[in-house]
Amino acid sequence: MTKFLNMTEAMSLALHTAVVLASHPNKRMSAKEIAAGLHASEFHLAKVLQRLVNAGLLLSRRGPSGGFSLSPKGLNAVLLDFLRAVSTLPEGHMCLFEQPVCSGDCILGDLLDQVDKLVLERLAGSKISDFAPDKMDPGQVMALGVSEERG
Repeated sequence: MTKFLNMTEAMSLALHTAVVLASHPNKRMSAKEIAAGLHASEFHLAKVLQRLVNAGLLLSRRGPSGGFSLSPKGLNAVLLDFLRAVSTLPEGHMCLFEQPVCSGDCILGDLLDQVDKLVLERLAGSKISDFAPDKMDPGQVMALGVSEERG
């Protein structure tokens, strides 16, 4: 059986990285810094970052003052754009089993399809810029470890 709202780790890293970078708009952050803040594998995060750079959602700079930042395209992107950059999104009817066992109607009716639709609508309707500190409540900003200083 699968989990409700089953997202891959790469998808979660892409979304959380985008929000972390949006919360530090005037700073480039290294993969090491981002991974430490997300308690994630730096190796796995590096793969996700590369996909986001290739999709034009992040900018990358090498060297001592290098790191990653959101590109203008990334800042204006919706959450769904970040997911599509790192993974193929599931299509069609969702089933709790990898191999459907029902021979007729799903025992949950159209509940899973409704949940899928709501999640996709939220992901398609939420811009990364909505998560910039000036648009977040103080509790959300503190949870991301965003200091009052910028830069």
